[in-house]
Amino acid sequence: MLDLARIAPGHRVLVVGTGIGEEALDAATRVGTAGEVVATDMSAAMIAEATRSVAAAKAANVRCLVMDAQHLEFRPSTFDAVISRNTLMFIPDLTRALAEMNRVLKWKGRIAATVWASARRNPRLSDPLEAARALGVKRPPTATFRMALRLGPPSLLATALRRAGFSDVVVERWPVVARYETVNAAVQQAMDHAGTRELMELLSRDSERRMSRSLAQRWQKYAVQGGVNLPGEQLVAAGAKSA
Repeated sequence: MLDLARIAPGHRVLVVGTGIGEEALDAATRVGTAGEVVATDMSAAMIAEATRSVAAAKAANVRCLVMDAQHLEFRPSTFDAVISRNTLMFIPDLTRALAEMNRVLKWKGRIAATVWASARRNPRLSDPLEAARALGVKRPPTATFRMALRLGPPSLLATALRRAGFSDVVVERWPVVARYETVNAAVQQAMDHAGTRELMELLSRDSERRMSRSLAQRWQKYAVQGGVNLPGEQLVAAGAKSA
């Protein structure tokens, strides 16, 4: 993502949906002391975590701000690059947010973002949904895992970027493999995820046992000597402001 954004020394970079600030710190290393990274997230709790990460890293060139991607509080042509990791699919009005990102970019500035690919390529996200459906749950459109997968077709993301005014749009597929010591370890992590807990609330009292058993059966096929490799895939998209 940072390579496709072409972040260089001296650049000003906006991070949309910074989470705990990992990519902001990576960008800060690339822009150096002559550059600046502004890390934003609409969650005050996430910005608090990012602020602690920045302080621990002693990154003087990073600022952390609570801000909605649909309403970026910056003047036009402020940044050389905008980056966003696993955030775009959760923004209610993606069209407006991408237009805002385009607005705050300088001419020929670049955007780069990652999203999860399709459901069939990401069993860690899709299998809890399928297991819940098999157990009788009507999965709400706003379920975390459904939202996470909603930009899975590469054409959707490319089209959204072009409609927002970006040119030279590219979308690359990148594998993301999650490794665990055992199937049970993979299942336990899945059961602890907020997206799975959200589905569990729609099930009966014995749902935890049934969901765990269903996931274990689904993921046994990924067991290899020495552990379990759950496959996954992300899309990394980029474009340039052309006007």
